[in-house]
Amino acid sequence: MTVHRYGIDEVPGTDAPGMYLDERYSMDAYRFKVENGTYTVVLHFAETYDGISDAGQRVFTVEVEGKAALEDLDGYKGAGGFAKPCVKKITDVAVTDGKIDIEFVPDIQNPEINGIEVIQP
Repeated sequence: MTVHRYGIDEVPGTDAPGMYLDERYSMDAYRFKVENGTYTVVLHFAETYDGISDAGQRVFTVEVEGKAALEDLDGYKGAGGFAKPCVKKITDVAVTDGKIDIEFVPDIQNPEINGIEVIQP
């Protein structure tokens, strides 16, 4: 996993603009220790790498608890352009082993993410 800031000063259209100034890319997975129960996972994406200039140039799948939650995710397309937030919410994530596993499977380019929220409703 690599953390990088590409010189983006602002990502408009969000209440948490600082979250989008750094991105993590080329990672395989994240694991969060939690109590057993049901959770909502909120994933924050914004394409801030200037090597990606159009939809279809970075596509990957996100698996949560071993199931495809977001297939063929294209943050650029989902946000409608460069340096715009794309927020995806996965609800009713059942945890029975004390951890939430989030995996990233590359298709085109390396996966990237700007932030992860784990919320117990």
